[in-house]
Formats: sequence, structure tokens, C-alpha cells
Amino acid sequence: MRKPDVRNSLRRVSAIVPVLLFLAFSQSAGQTLYRSSVGIFGAYIRNFHDADFRALPGVPNCCPKFESGVGDGGALGLLYETPISDRIVFSMRAAYMTQGARLTADEVLPVAVGGVSSPAVIAHSIDVTLPSLGIEPGVYYPLGDRLAVHGGIRLALQIAPEYRQQETLIRPESGTFENGRRIRNEYAGALPEYAPLSLALVAGVSYRVPLDDRGRLSAAPEFTYIYGLTPIISSYIWTAQSFRAGIVLRYHLGADGEELPAQPPVPMPPSKPPSTIAARIAVTGVVDGIEVPVHEIVVEEYRSTNMYPLLPYVFFPEHAAEIPTRYTRVGSQGGFRVESLRPTSTLDVYHHLLNIIGERLQQYPEATITLTGCNANIGVEKGDLALSGARANAVARYLTGQWGIDSTRIDIRARNLPGIPSNVGDPDGVVENRRVEIVASDPRILQPVILHSTETQYIPAELHLRPRITAGDGIRNWAVNAGLRAHVPARYSGADAPPAVLTWDAAAALRGASDSVSRIEIGCAAEDLLGRKVEADEQSLPVRYRLLSDQQRDRTVSGREIQRYSLILFDFDRADLGTMNNTLIPLIRSEIQHASTIRITGYTDRIGESEYNTGISLARARNTATALGTQTAMLKGLGESEPLFDNDLPEGRFYCRTVIIEAETQEIK
Repeated sequence: MRKPDVRNSLRRVSAIVPVLLFLAFSQSAGQTLYRSSVGIFGAYIRNFHDADFRALPGVPNCCPKFESGVGDGGALGLLYETPISDRIVFSMRAAYMTQGARLTADEVLPVAVGGVSSPAVIAHSIDVTLPSLGIEPGVYYPLGDRLAVHGGIRLALQIAPEYRQQETLIRPESGTFENGRRIRNEYAGALPEYAPLSLALVAGVSYRVPLDDRGRLSAAPEFTYIYGLTPIISSYIWTAQSFRAGIVLRYHLGADGEELPAQPPVPMPPSKPPSTIAARIAVTGVVDGIEVPVHEIVVEEYRSTNMYPLLPYVFFPEHAAEIPTRYTRVGSQGGFRVESLRPTSTLDVYHHLLNIIGERLQQYPEATITLTGCNANIGVEKGDLALSGARANAVARYLTGQWGIDSTRIDIRARNLPGIPSNVGDPDGVVENRRVEIVASDPRILQPVILHSTETQYIPAELHLRPRITAGDGIRNWAVNAGLRAHVPARYSGADAPPAVLTWDAAAALRGASDSVSRIEIGCAAEDLLGRKVEADEQSLPVRYRLLSDQQRDRTVSGREIQRYSLILFDFDRADLGTMNNTLIPLIRSEIQHASTIRITGYTDRIGESEYNTGISLARARNTATALGTQTAMLKGLGESEPLFDNDLPEGRFYCRTVIIEAETQEIK
């Protein structure tokens, strides 16, 4: 037999020494706050066995030698602690612990297989359970208010340890032992000749964490090394060492707040200087989504030309043939004129589609139209040509009844899906296929609506207001006022602290005011919890007007002008302009001046992946620039990130498949 492997044991002990030293020197050795306590603890254990034997007493085994083993265990116990000096705490623990492990060894023997010598590998193993019940007297040495190292001994009674052993033939893959099996020497039972008492050294470190305000309860994670001094079997070289990681829960005895030894009296804190309250407000502008410094508000008039293309479709609800109410009806023919439209968006114009067509059919009496009713060809509408025809007839009845168009000028047709259907695999596409398509013999019937007007721009249109209030005793309430002189201001107020940013719509305030407004006033006030009030210095922004003259409004004198043109009928998932857009390009090219600044922005609806839609919208903008023959235009593809219209409406999605061309011409002086 060999001597105990002291080198391995020393290596394990030395592994925790640097940790203990680091923790010791990182803590102050100040006053210790321990008092007598009782508690419980639990821990996980990693066991390491050192051995030098070939077989258990009286148990057959062919192993040449067992030398080491590892295993897992646990511990559970009670403790009592009491200080015995200013710096030392005596500790007594009673603990149940398991130090079991599996000892293994591989044996290689030459064997002859088919007359050829080859190595055989035999795996030997002994699994042993080592439950014990013991006491652990020792001492704690505090390194600070919470950190402590501890040491002592463990004296334990082994409680019926057991073993299980076997030898397994690993190689060759074929073949058996003399018993006709690949396993032999299987034995199990009580561990023979085990030492009933064991002795071990204990050392570790812990960190105490209070769990309540009175100092009654605390928890302490701890790490402990246990070095076995006595053999597991009396006549064998076989010892166990263990690393124990667990937690201790303590209940500290004595009066609340009593600490041993007593702490010196705590000096009174210096008197608190009187608190103050202060307020100020910062103002910035928002232009094209970018925050910029602001020194004034500019109100500028400019001439605008807007081209609104007409989507030649009327959409219907599922399994219905009544024209939806969102399509605007007029009470009489004389109550509508295209030139009188004052739309706020392209959809406002589109929803007058039937009135625009009715007025133009009156203007061009030789023109005829074809109405083709369609259905989604799915679900309740599948193959329902009668429904398709009813939808086309509903449009025809409005044109003949309201606008007096002779029915002989209207050709009614019916089909299932449109000739170029939307995506039938997408719910939005299914809705878009429930429509009536309108085709005119004269292109003037469906040509875009072009409207000229004078518009007003506010720069910046939005202001960001940032109130900054400091109050040492807390804020009771605050208020921010923003408005025009001689007008009721917008008011923001609340309790506690104000939000970081308030957004004020300056354009809306100025839009409802007269041209005489010269300044915008912005103020901030607050009150603290002691009732003290403060007001910030008022911010004042001048308002400057740049208005068109009557001659400029009448286009007889040059002035700033913005022309906007929209292209439609980009087919789903396509970036080429298509037939209808190609007919619009020459008209747009003839209207744009060479000195104009041109911006072309592409959009998509919400169908499809966002990244893909951004790419196809930029491709639409590029193809439009190529068709216009401009190389200096600023191009942008926004995809679905900034939807132009309500994507819950089929016409909204169609109009989102667009490119907007904006040409800005500065005033010529």
C-alpha cells in the first residue's frame, strides 16, 4: 500500500487560501456586530476520496488498485454561536452529512482473440455511501461587520455506510468473462470493517446579510473545506475531503438593536441647509422630424399645385352590392364642381370618384365607360357572378340616376377575380378583389385631378418644451403655459415632477389666429411641498410673416411654389411604372421647371416584410427619376414606415403603392 496522497490534499486546501486572503484584506477590521445566535444551515458537498487498496475486506475484486474517487453529497444541521471575546465567536454545530463517492480504476490485460493478441479493458468501480452524524465545535473570527473566517474540527459517527461494486468488460466489444457475462464480481451491502468514528479539520469563510431592520434575522452564504484525518476503513489508506457550499440562517438573541460589544455613540449629522426651489424652461423646434434650435416662428405662404390621380376602382364589403357610405354622394348635379374641392388628402378626392366621373361624362358626351364587377372568388363569394354584376349595376344606377348619364353609354360586365388580382393568399388582398373596375373610352374621364391653391407653412410647426424644476422638499404641482398674446394659452399641468418633454402644436395655434400675432409666450411655474412658489423667466419667440401678394397668388408675379404629383397603380410587389403612370410622366415633366428642387419619395402598403418594402419603395423612386430624366432629384424609399393613408381601407393600401414627386421653386426676385 502507498502513503496518503498529501499532495492532492494540500492542493485542495491551497485553492481556498487566496480567496480567504483577498476577502480578509479587502475588509476593514472594524467593530464587530455579532451577538449570540441560533440557526440552521444546509449545503451542497463535492467529495474527493484518496485511496490505496485493491479490494474491500472479504469482497472478491480483481482490481490492481483503487486510488481516487469523486461524488456529490449534502449537509443539514443546527448551530449555536456566542461571543467569547471582542474578536472571537465560539460556534457549535450538529450536522448530518453524506460524503459518498465512486472509486474507479481501469485495468488493461492482453488477451488472445482468434490467435491474435489484443488489449482487454476492464472497468472496476465501487460506489460507497458515507452518511454521518457529527458535531463541529469551532470559532468565527470576524474580518469586518459582515465577513468572517471560521475553523474547527468535525467529530462524526458513521451511520451504516454501504457499498456496491462491479467489474465491467469494456473491450473487446465481443466476449465475456468466465461467468458468460460481461460483468462480474457484483457485490453490495454494508461497508465491511468501516471505522465508526471519523475526525476532520474544518475551515471556511462566510458573509452575513441582514434580513430585517431590527437585526434579528440574517443569512450568510459560506464556503467550507473539510479535510479528513481518519481512514474510512480502519486498516486502509482511504480518506475523504469535501468542499461544502451552503447558506446559514441565524436568529440573533438579545434585545432589538443590542450588539456586542456596544458601538460608540453615533455623531449627530450636521444641520441640513435650507432647501431651495427653482424653475426654468428650454424650447426647441421640430422640422421634418429633427429637433433644431428655434429663435422665431416663420409663417410663410406659397402657391401649390397638387395632382391627385384617380384610382378607377370602387370597393365593396364582403357579399354586398351597396356602394359604401364613405363614397361621397351629392344631392344635385349643380352641387358639385371638381374645381371647388378643398381636400386634406388624396383619399378625400378619391371618395368623390363617382361624382368626378359623372361631371366629366357630362362634359364629354361622346365618352363611354365600362364597369366590370368582380368578387373575391373565395368563401361566400366564390363563383358568384351575380354578385359581381350587382356591384357594377349599383355604380351604373348612381351615374344614371344622380348624374343623368344615358345607360347606353355604360357597358356592364361581370367576372370573378379582377384581371390583375391582388394577393389572394392575404386577407388584405381578398378585400381588394371585391371591386368594380372602371375603364373609359376617353382618357380625360379618369385623368388626374389638378388643383391650384395657396397654402401656409409654419416653421417650425411643433415646439418641444422642457421644464426643469428642482425642489429640495419635493414638487407639489407644476404648470407650463404656451400661447399667443391676447389669446388663451395652452396649459399643461400636473403633480410631482413634470415630464421630460412636452410637445406643443404651434401651427394649430397660429392657424386659428390673425396675422397680427407678433410673439409666442412660453412660461413655467411650480410649487413645492412647503407651499413655496417659483416662476421661470418667460420665453418669447417672435412670429415673422412671409405672405404672397395678390399678384403672386394670381401667378402673375413669381413666388415660392410647391408642386406635388402622385403616381398610382404600381402593381403589387412591382416597381415598374406601368401603362397608366407612363401616361402621367410627360405631363409632370412639362410642369416642372429646370430650376426646381425635386424630391421623389417611394412608399408601399403594409403587405410584406418591412425591409423588403423599403427596398421596393426606393426602386419605385429611382424608376420615376429615370422616367422624368432628372439626375439631381433627392430620392428616398420609406416603404411602410410612414403610411400615407389608412391601410385598413383597400383604397388606402392602393394609394400607398405610390411615388410622390415634390418640385419646389423658390421666389424669383
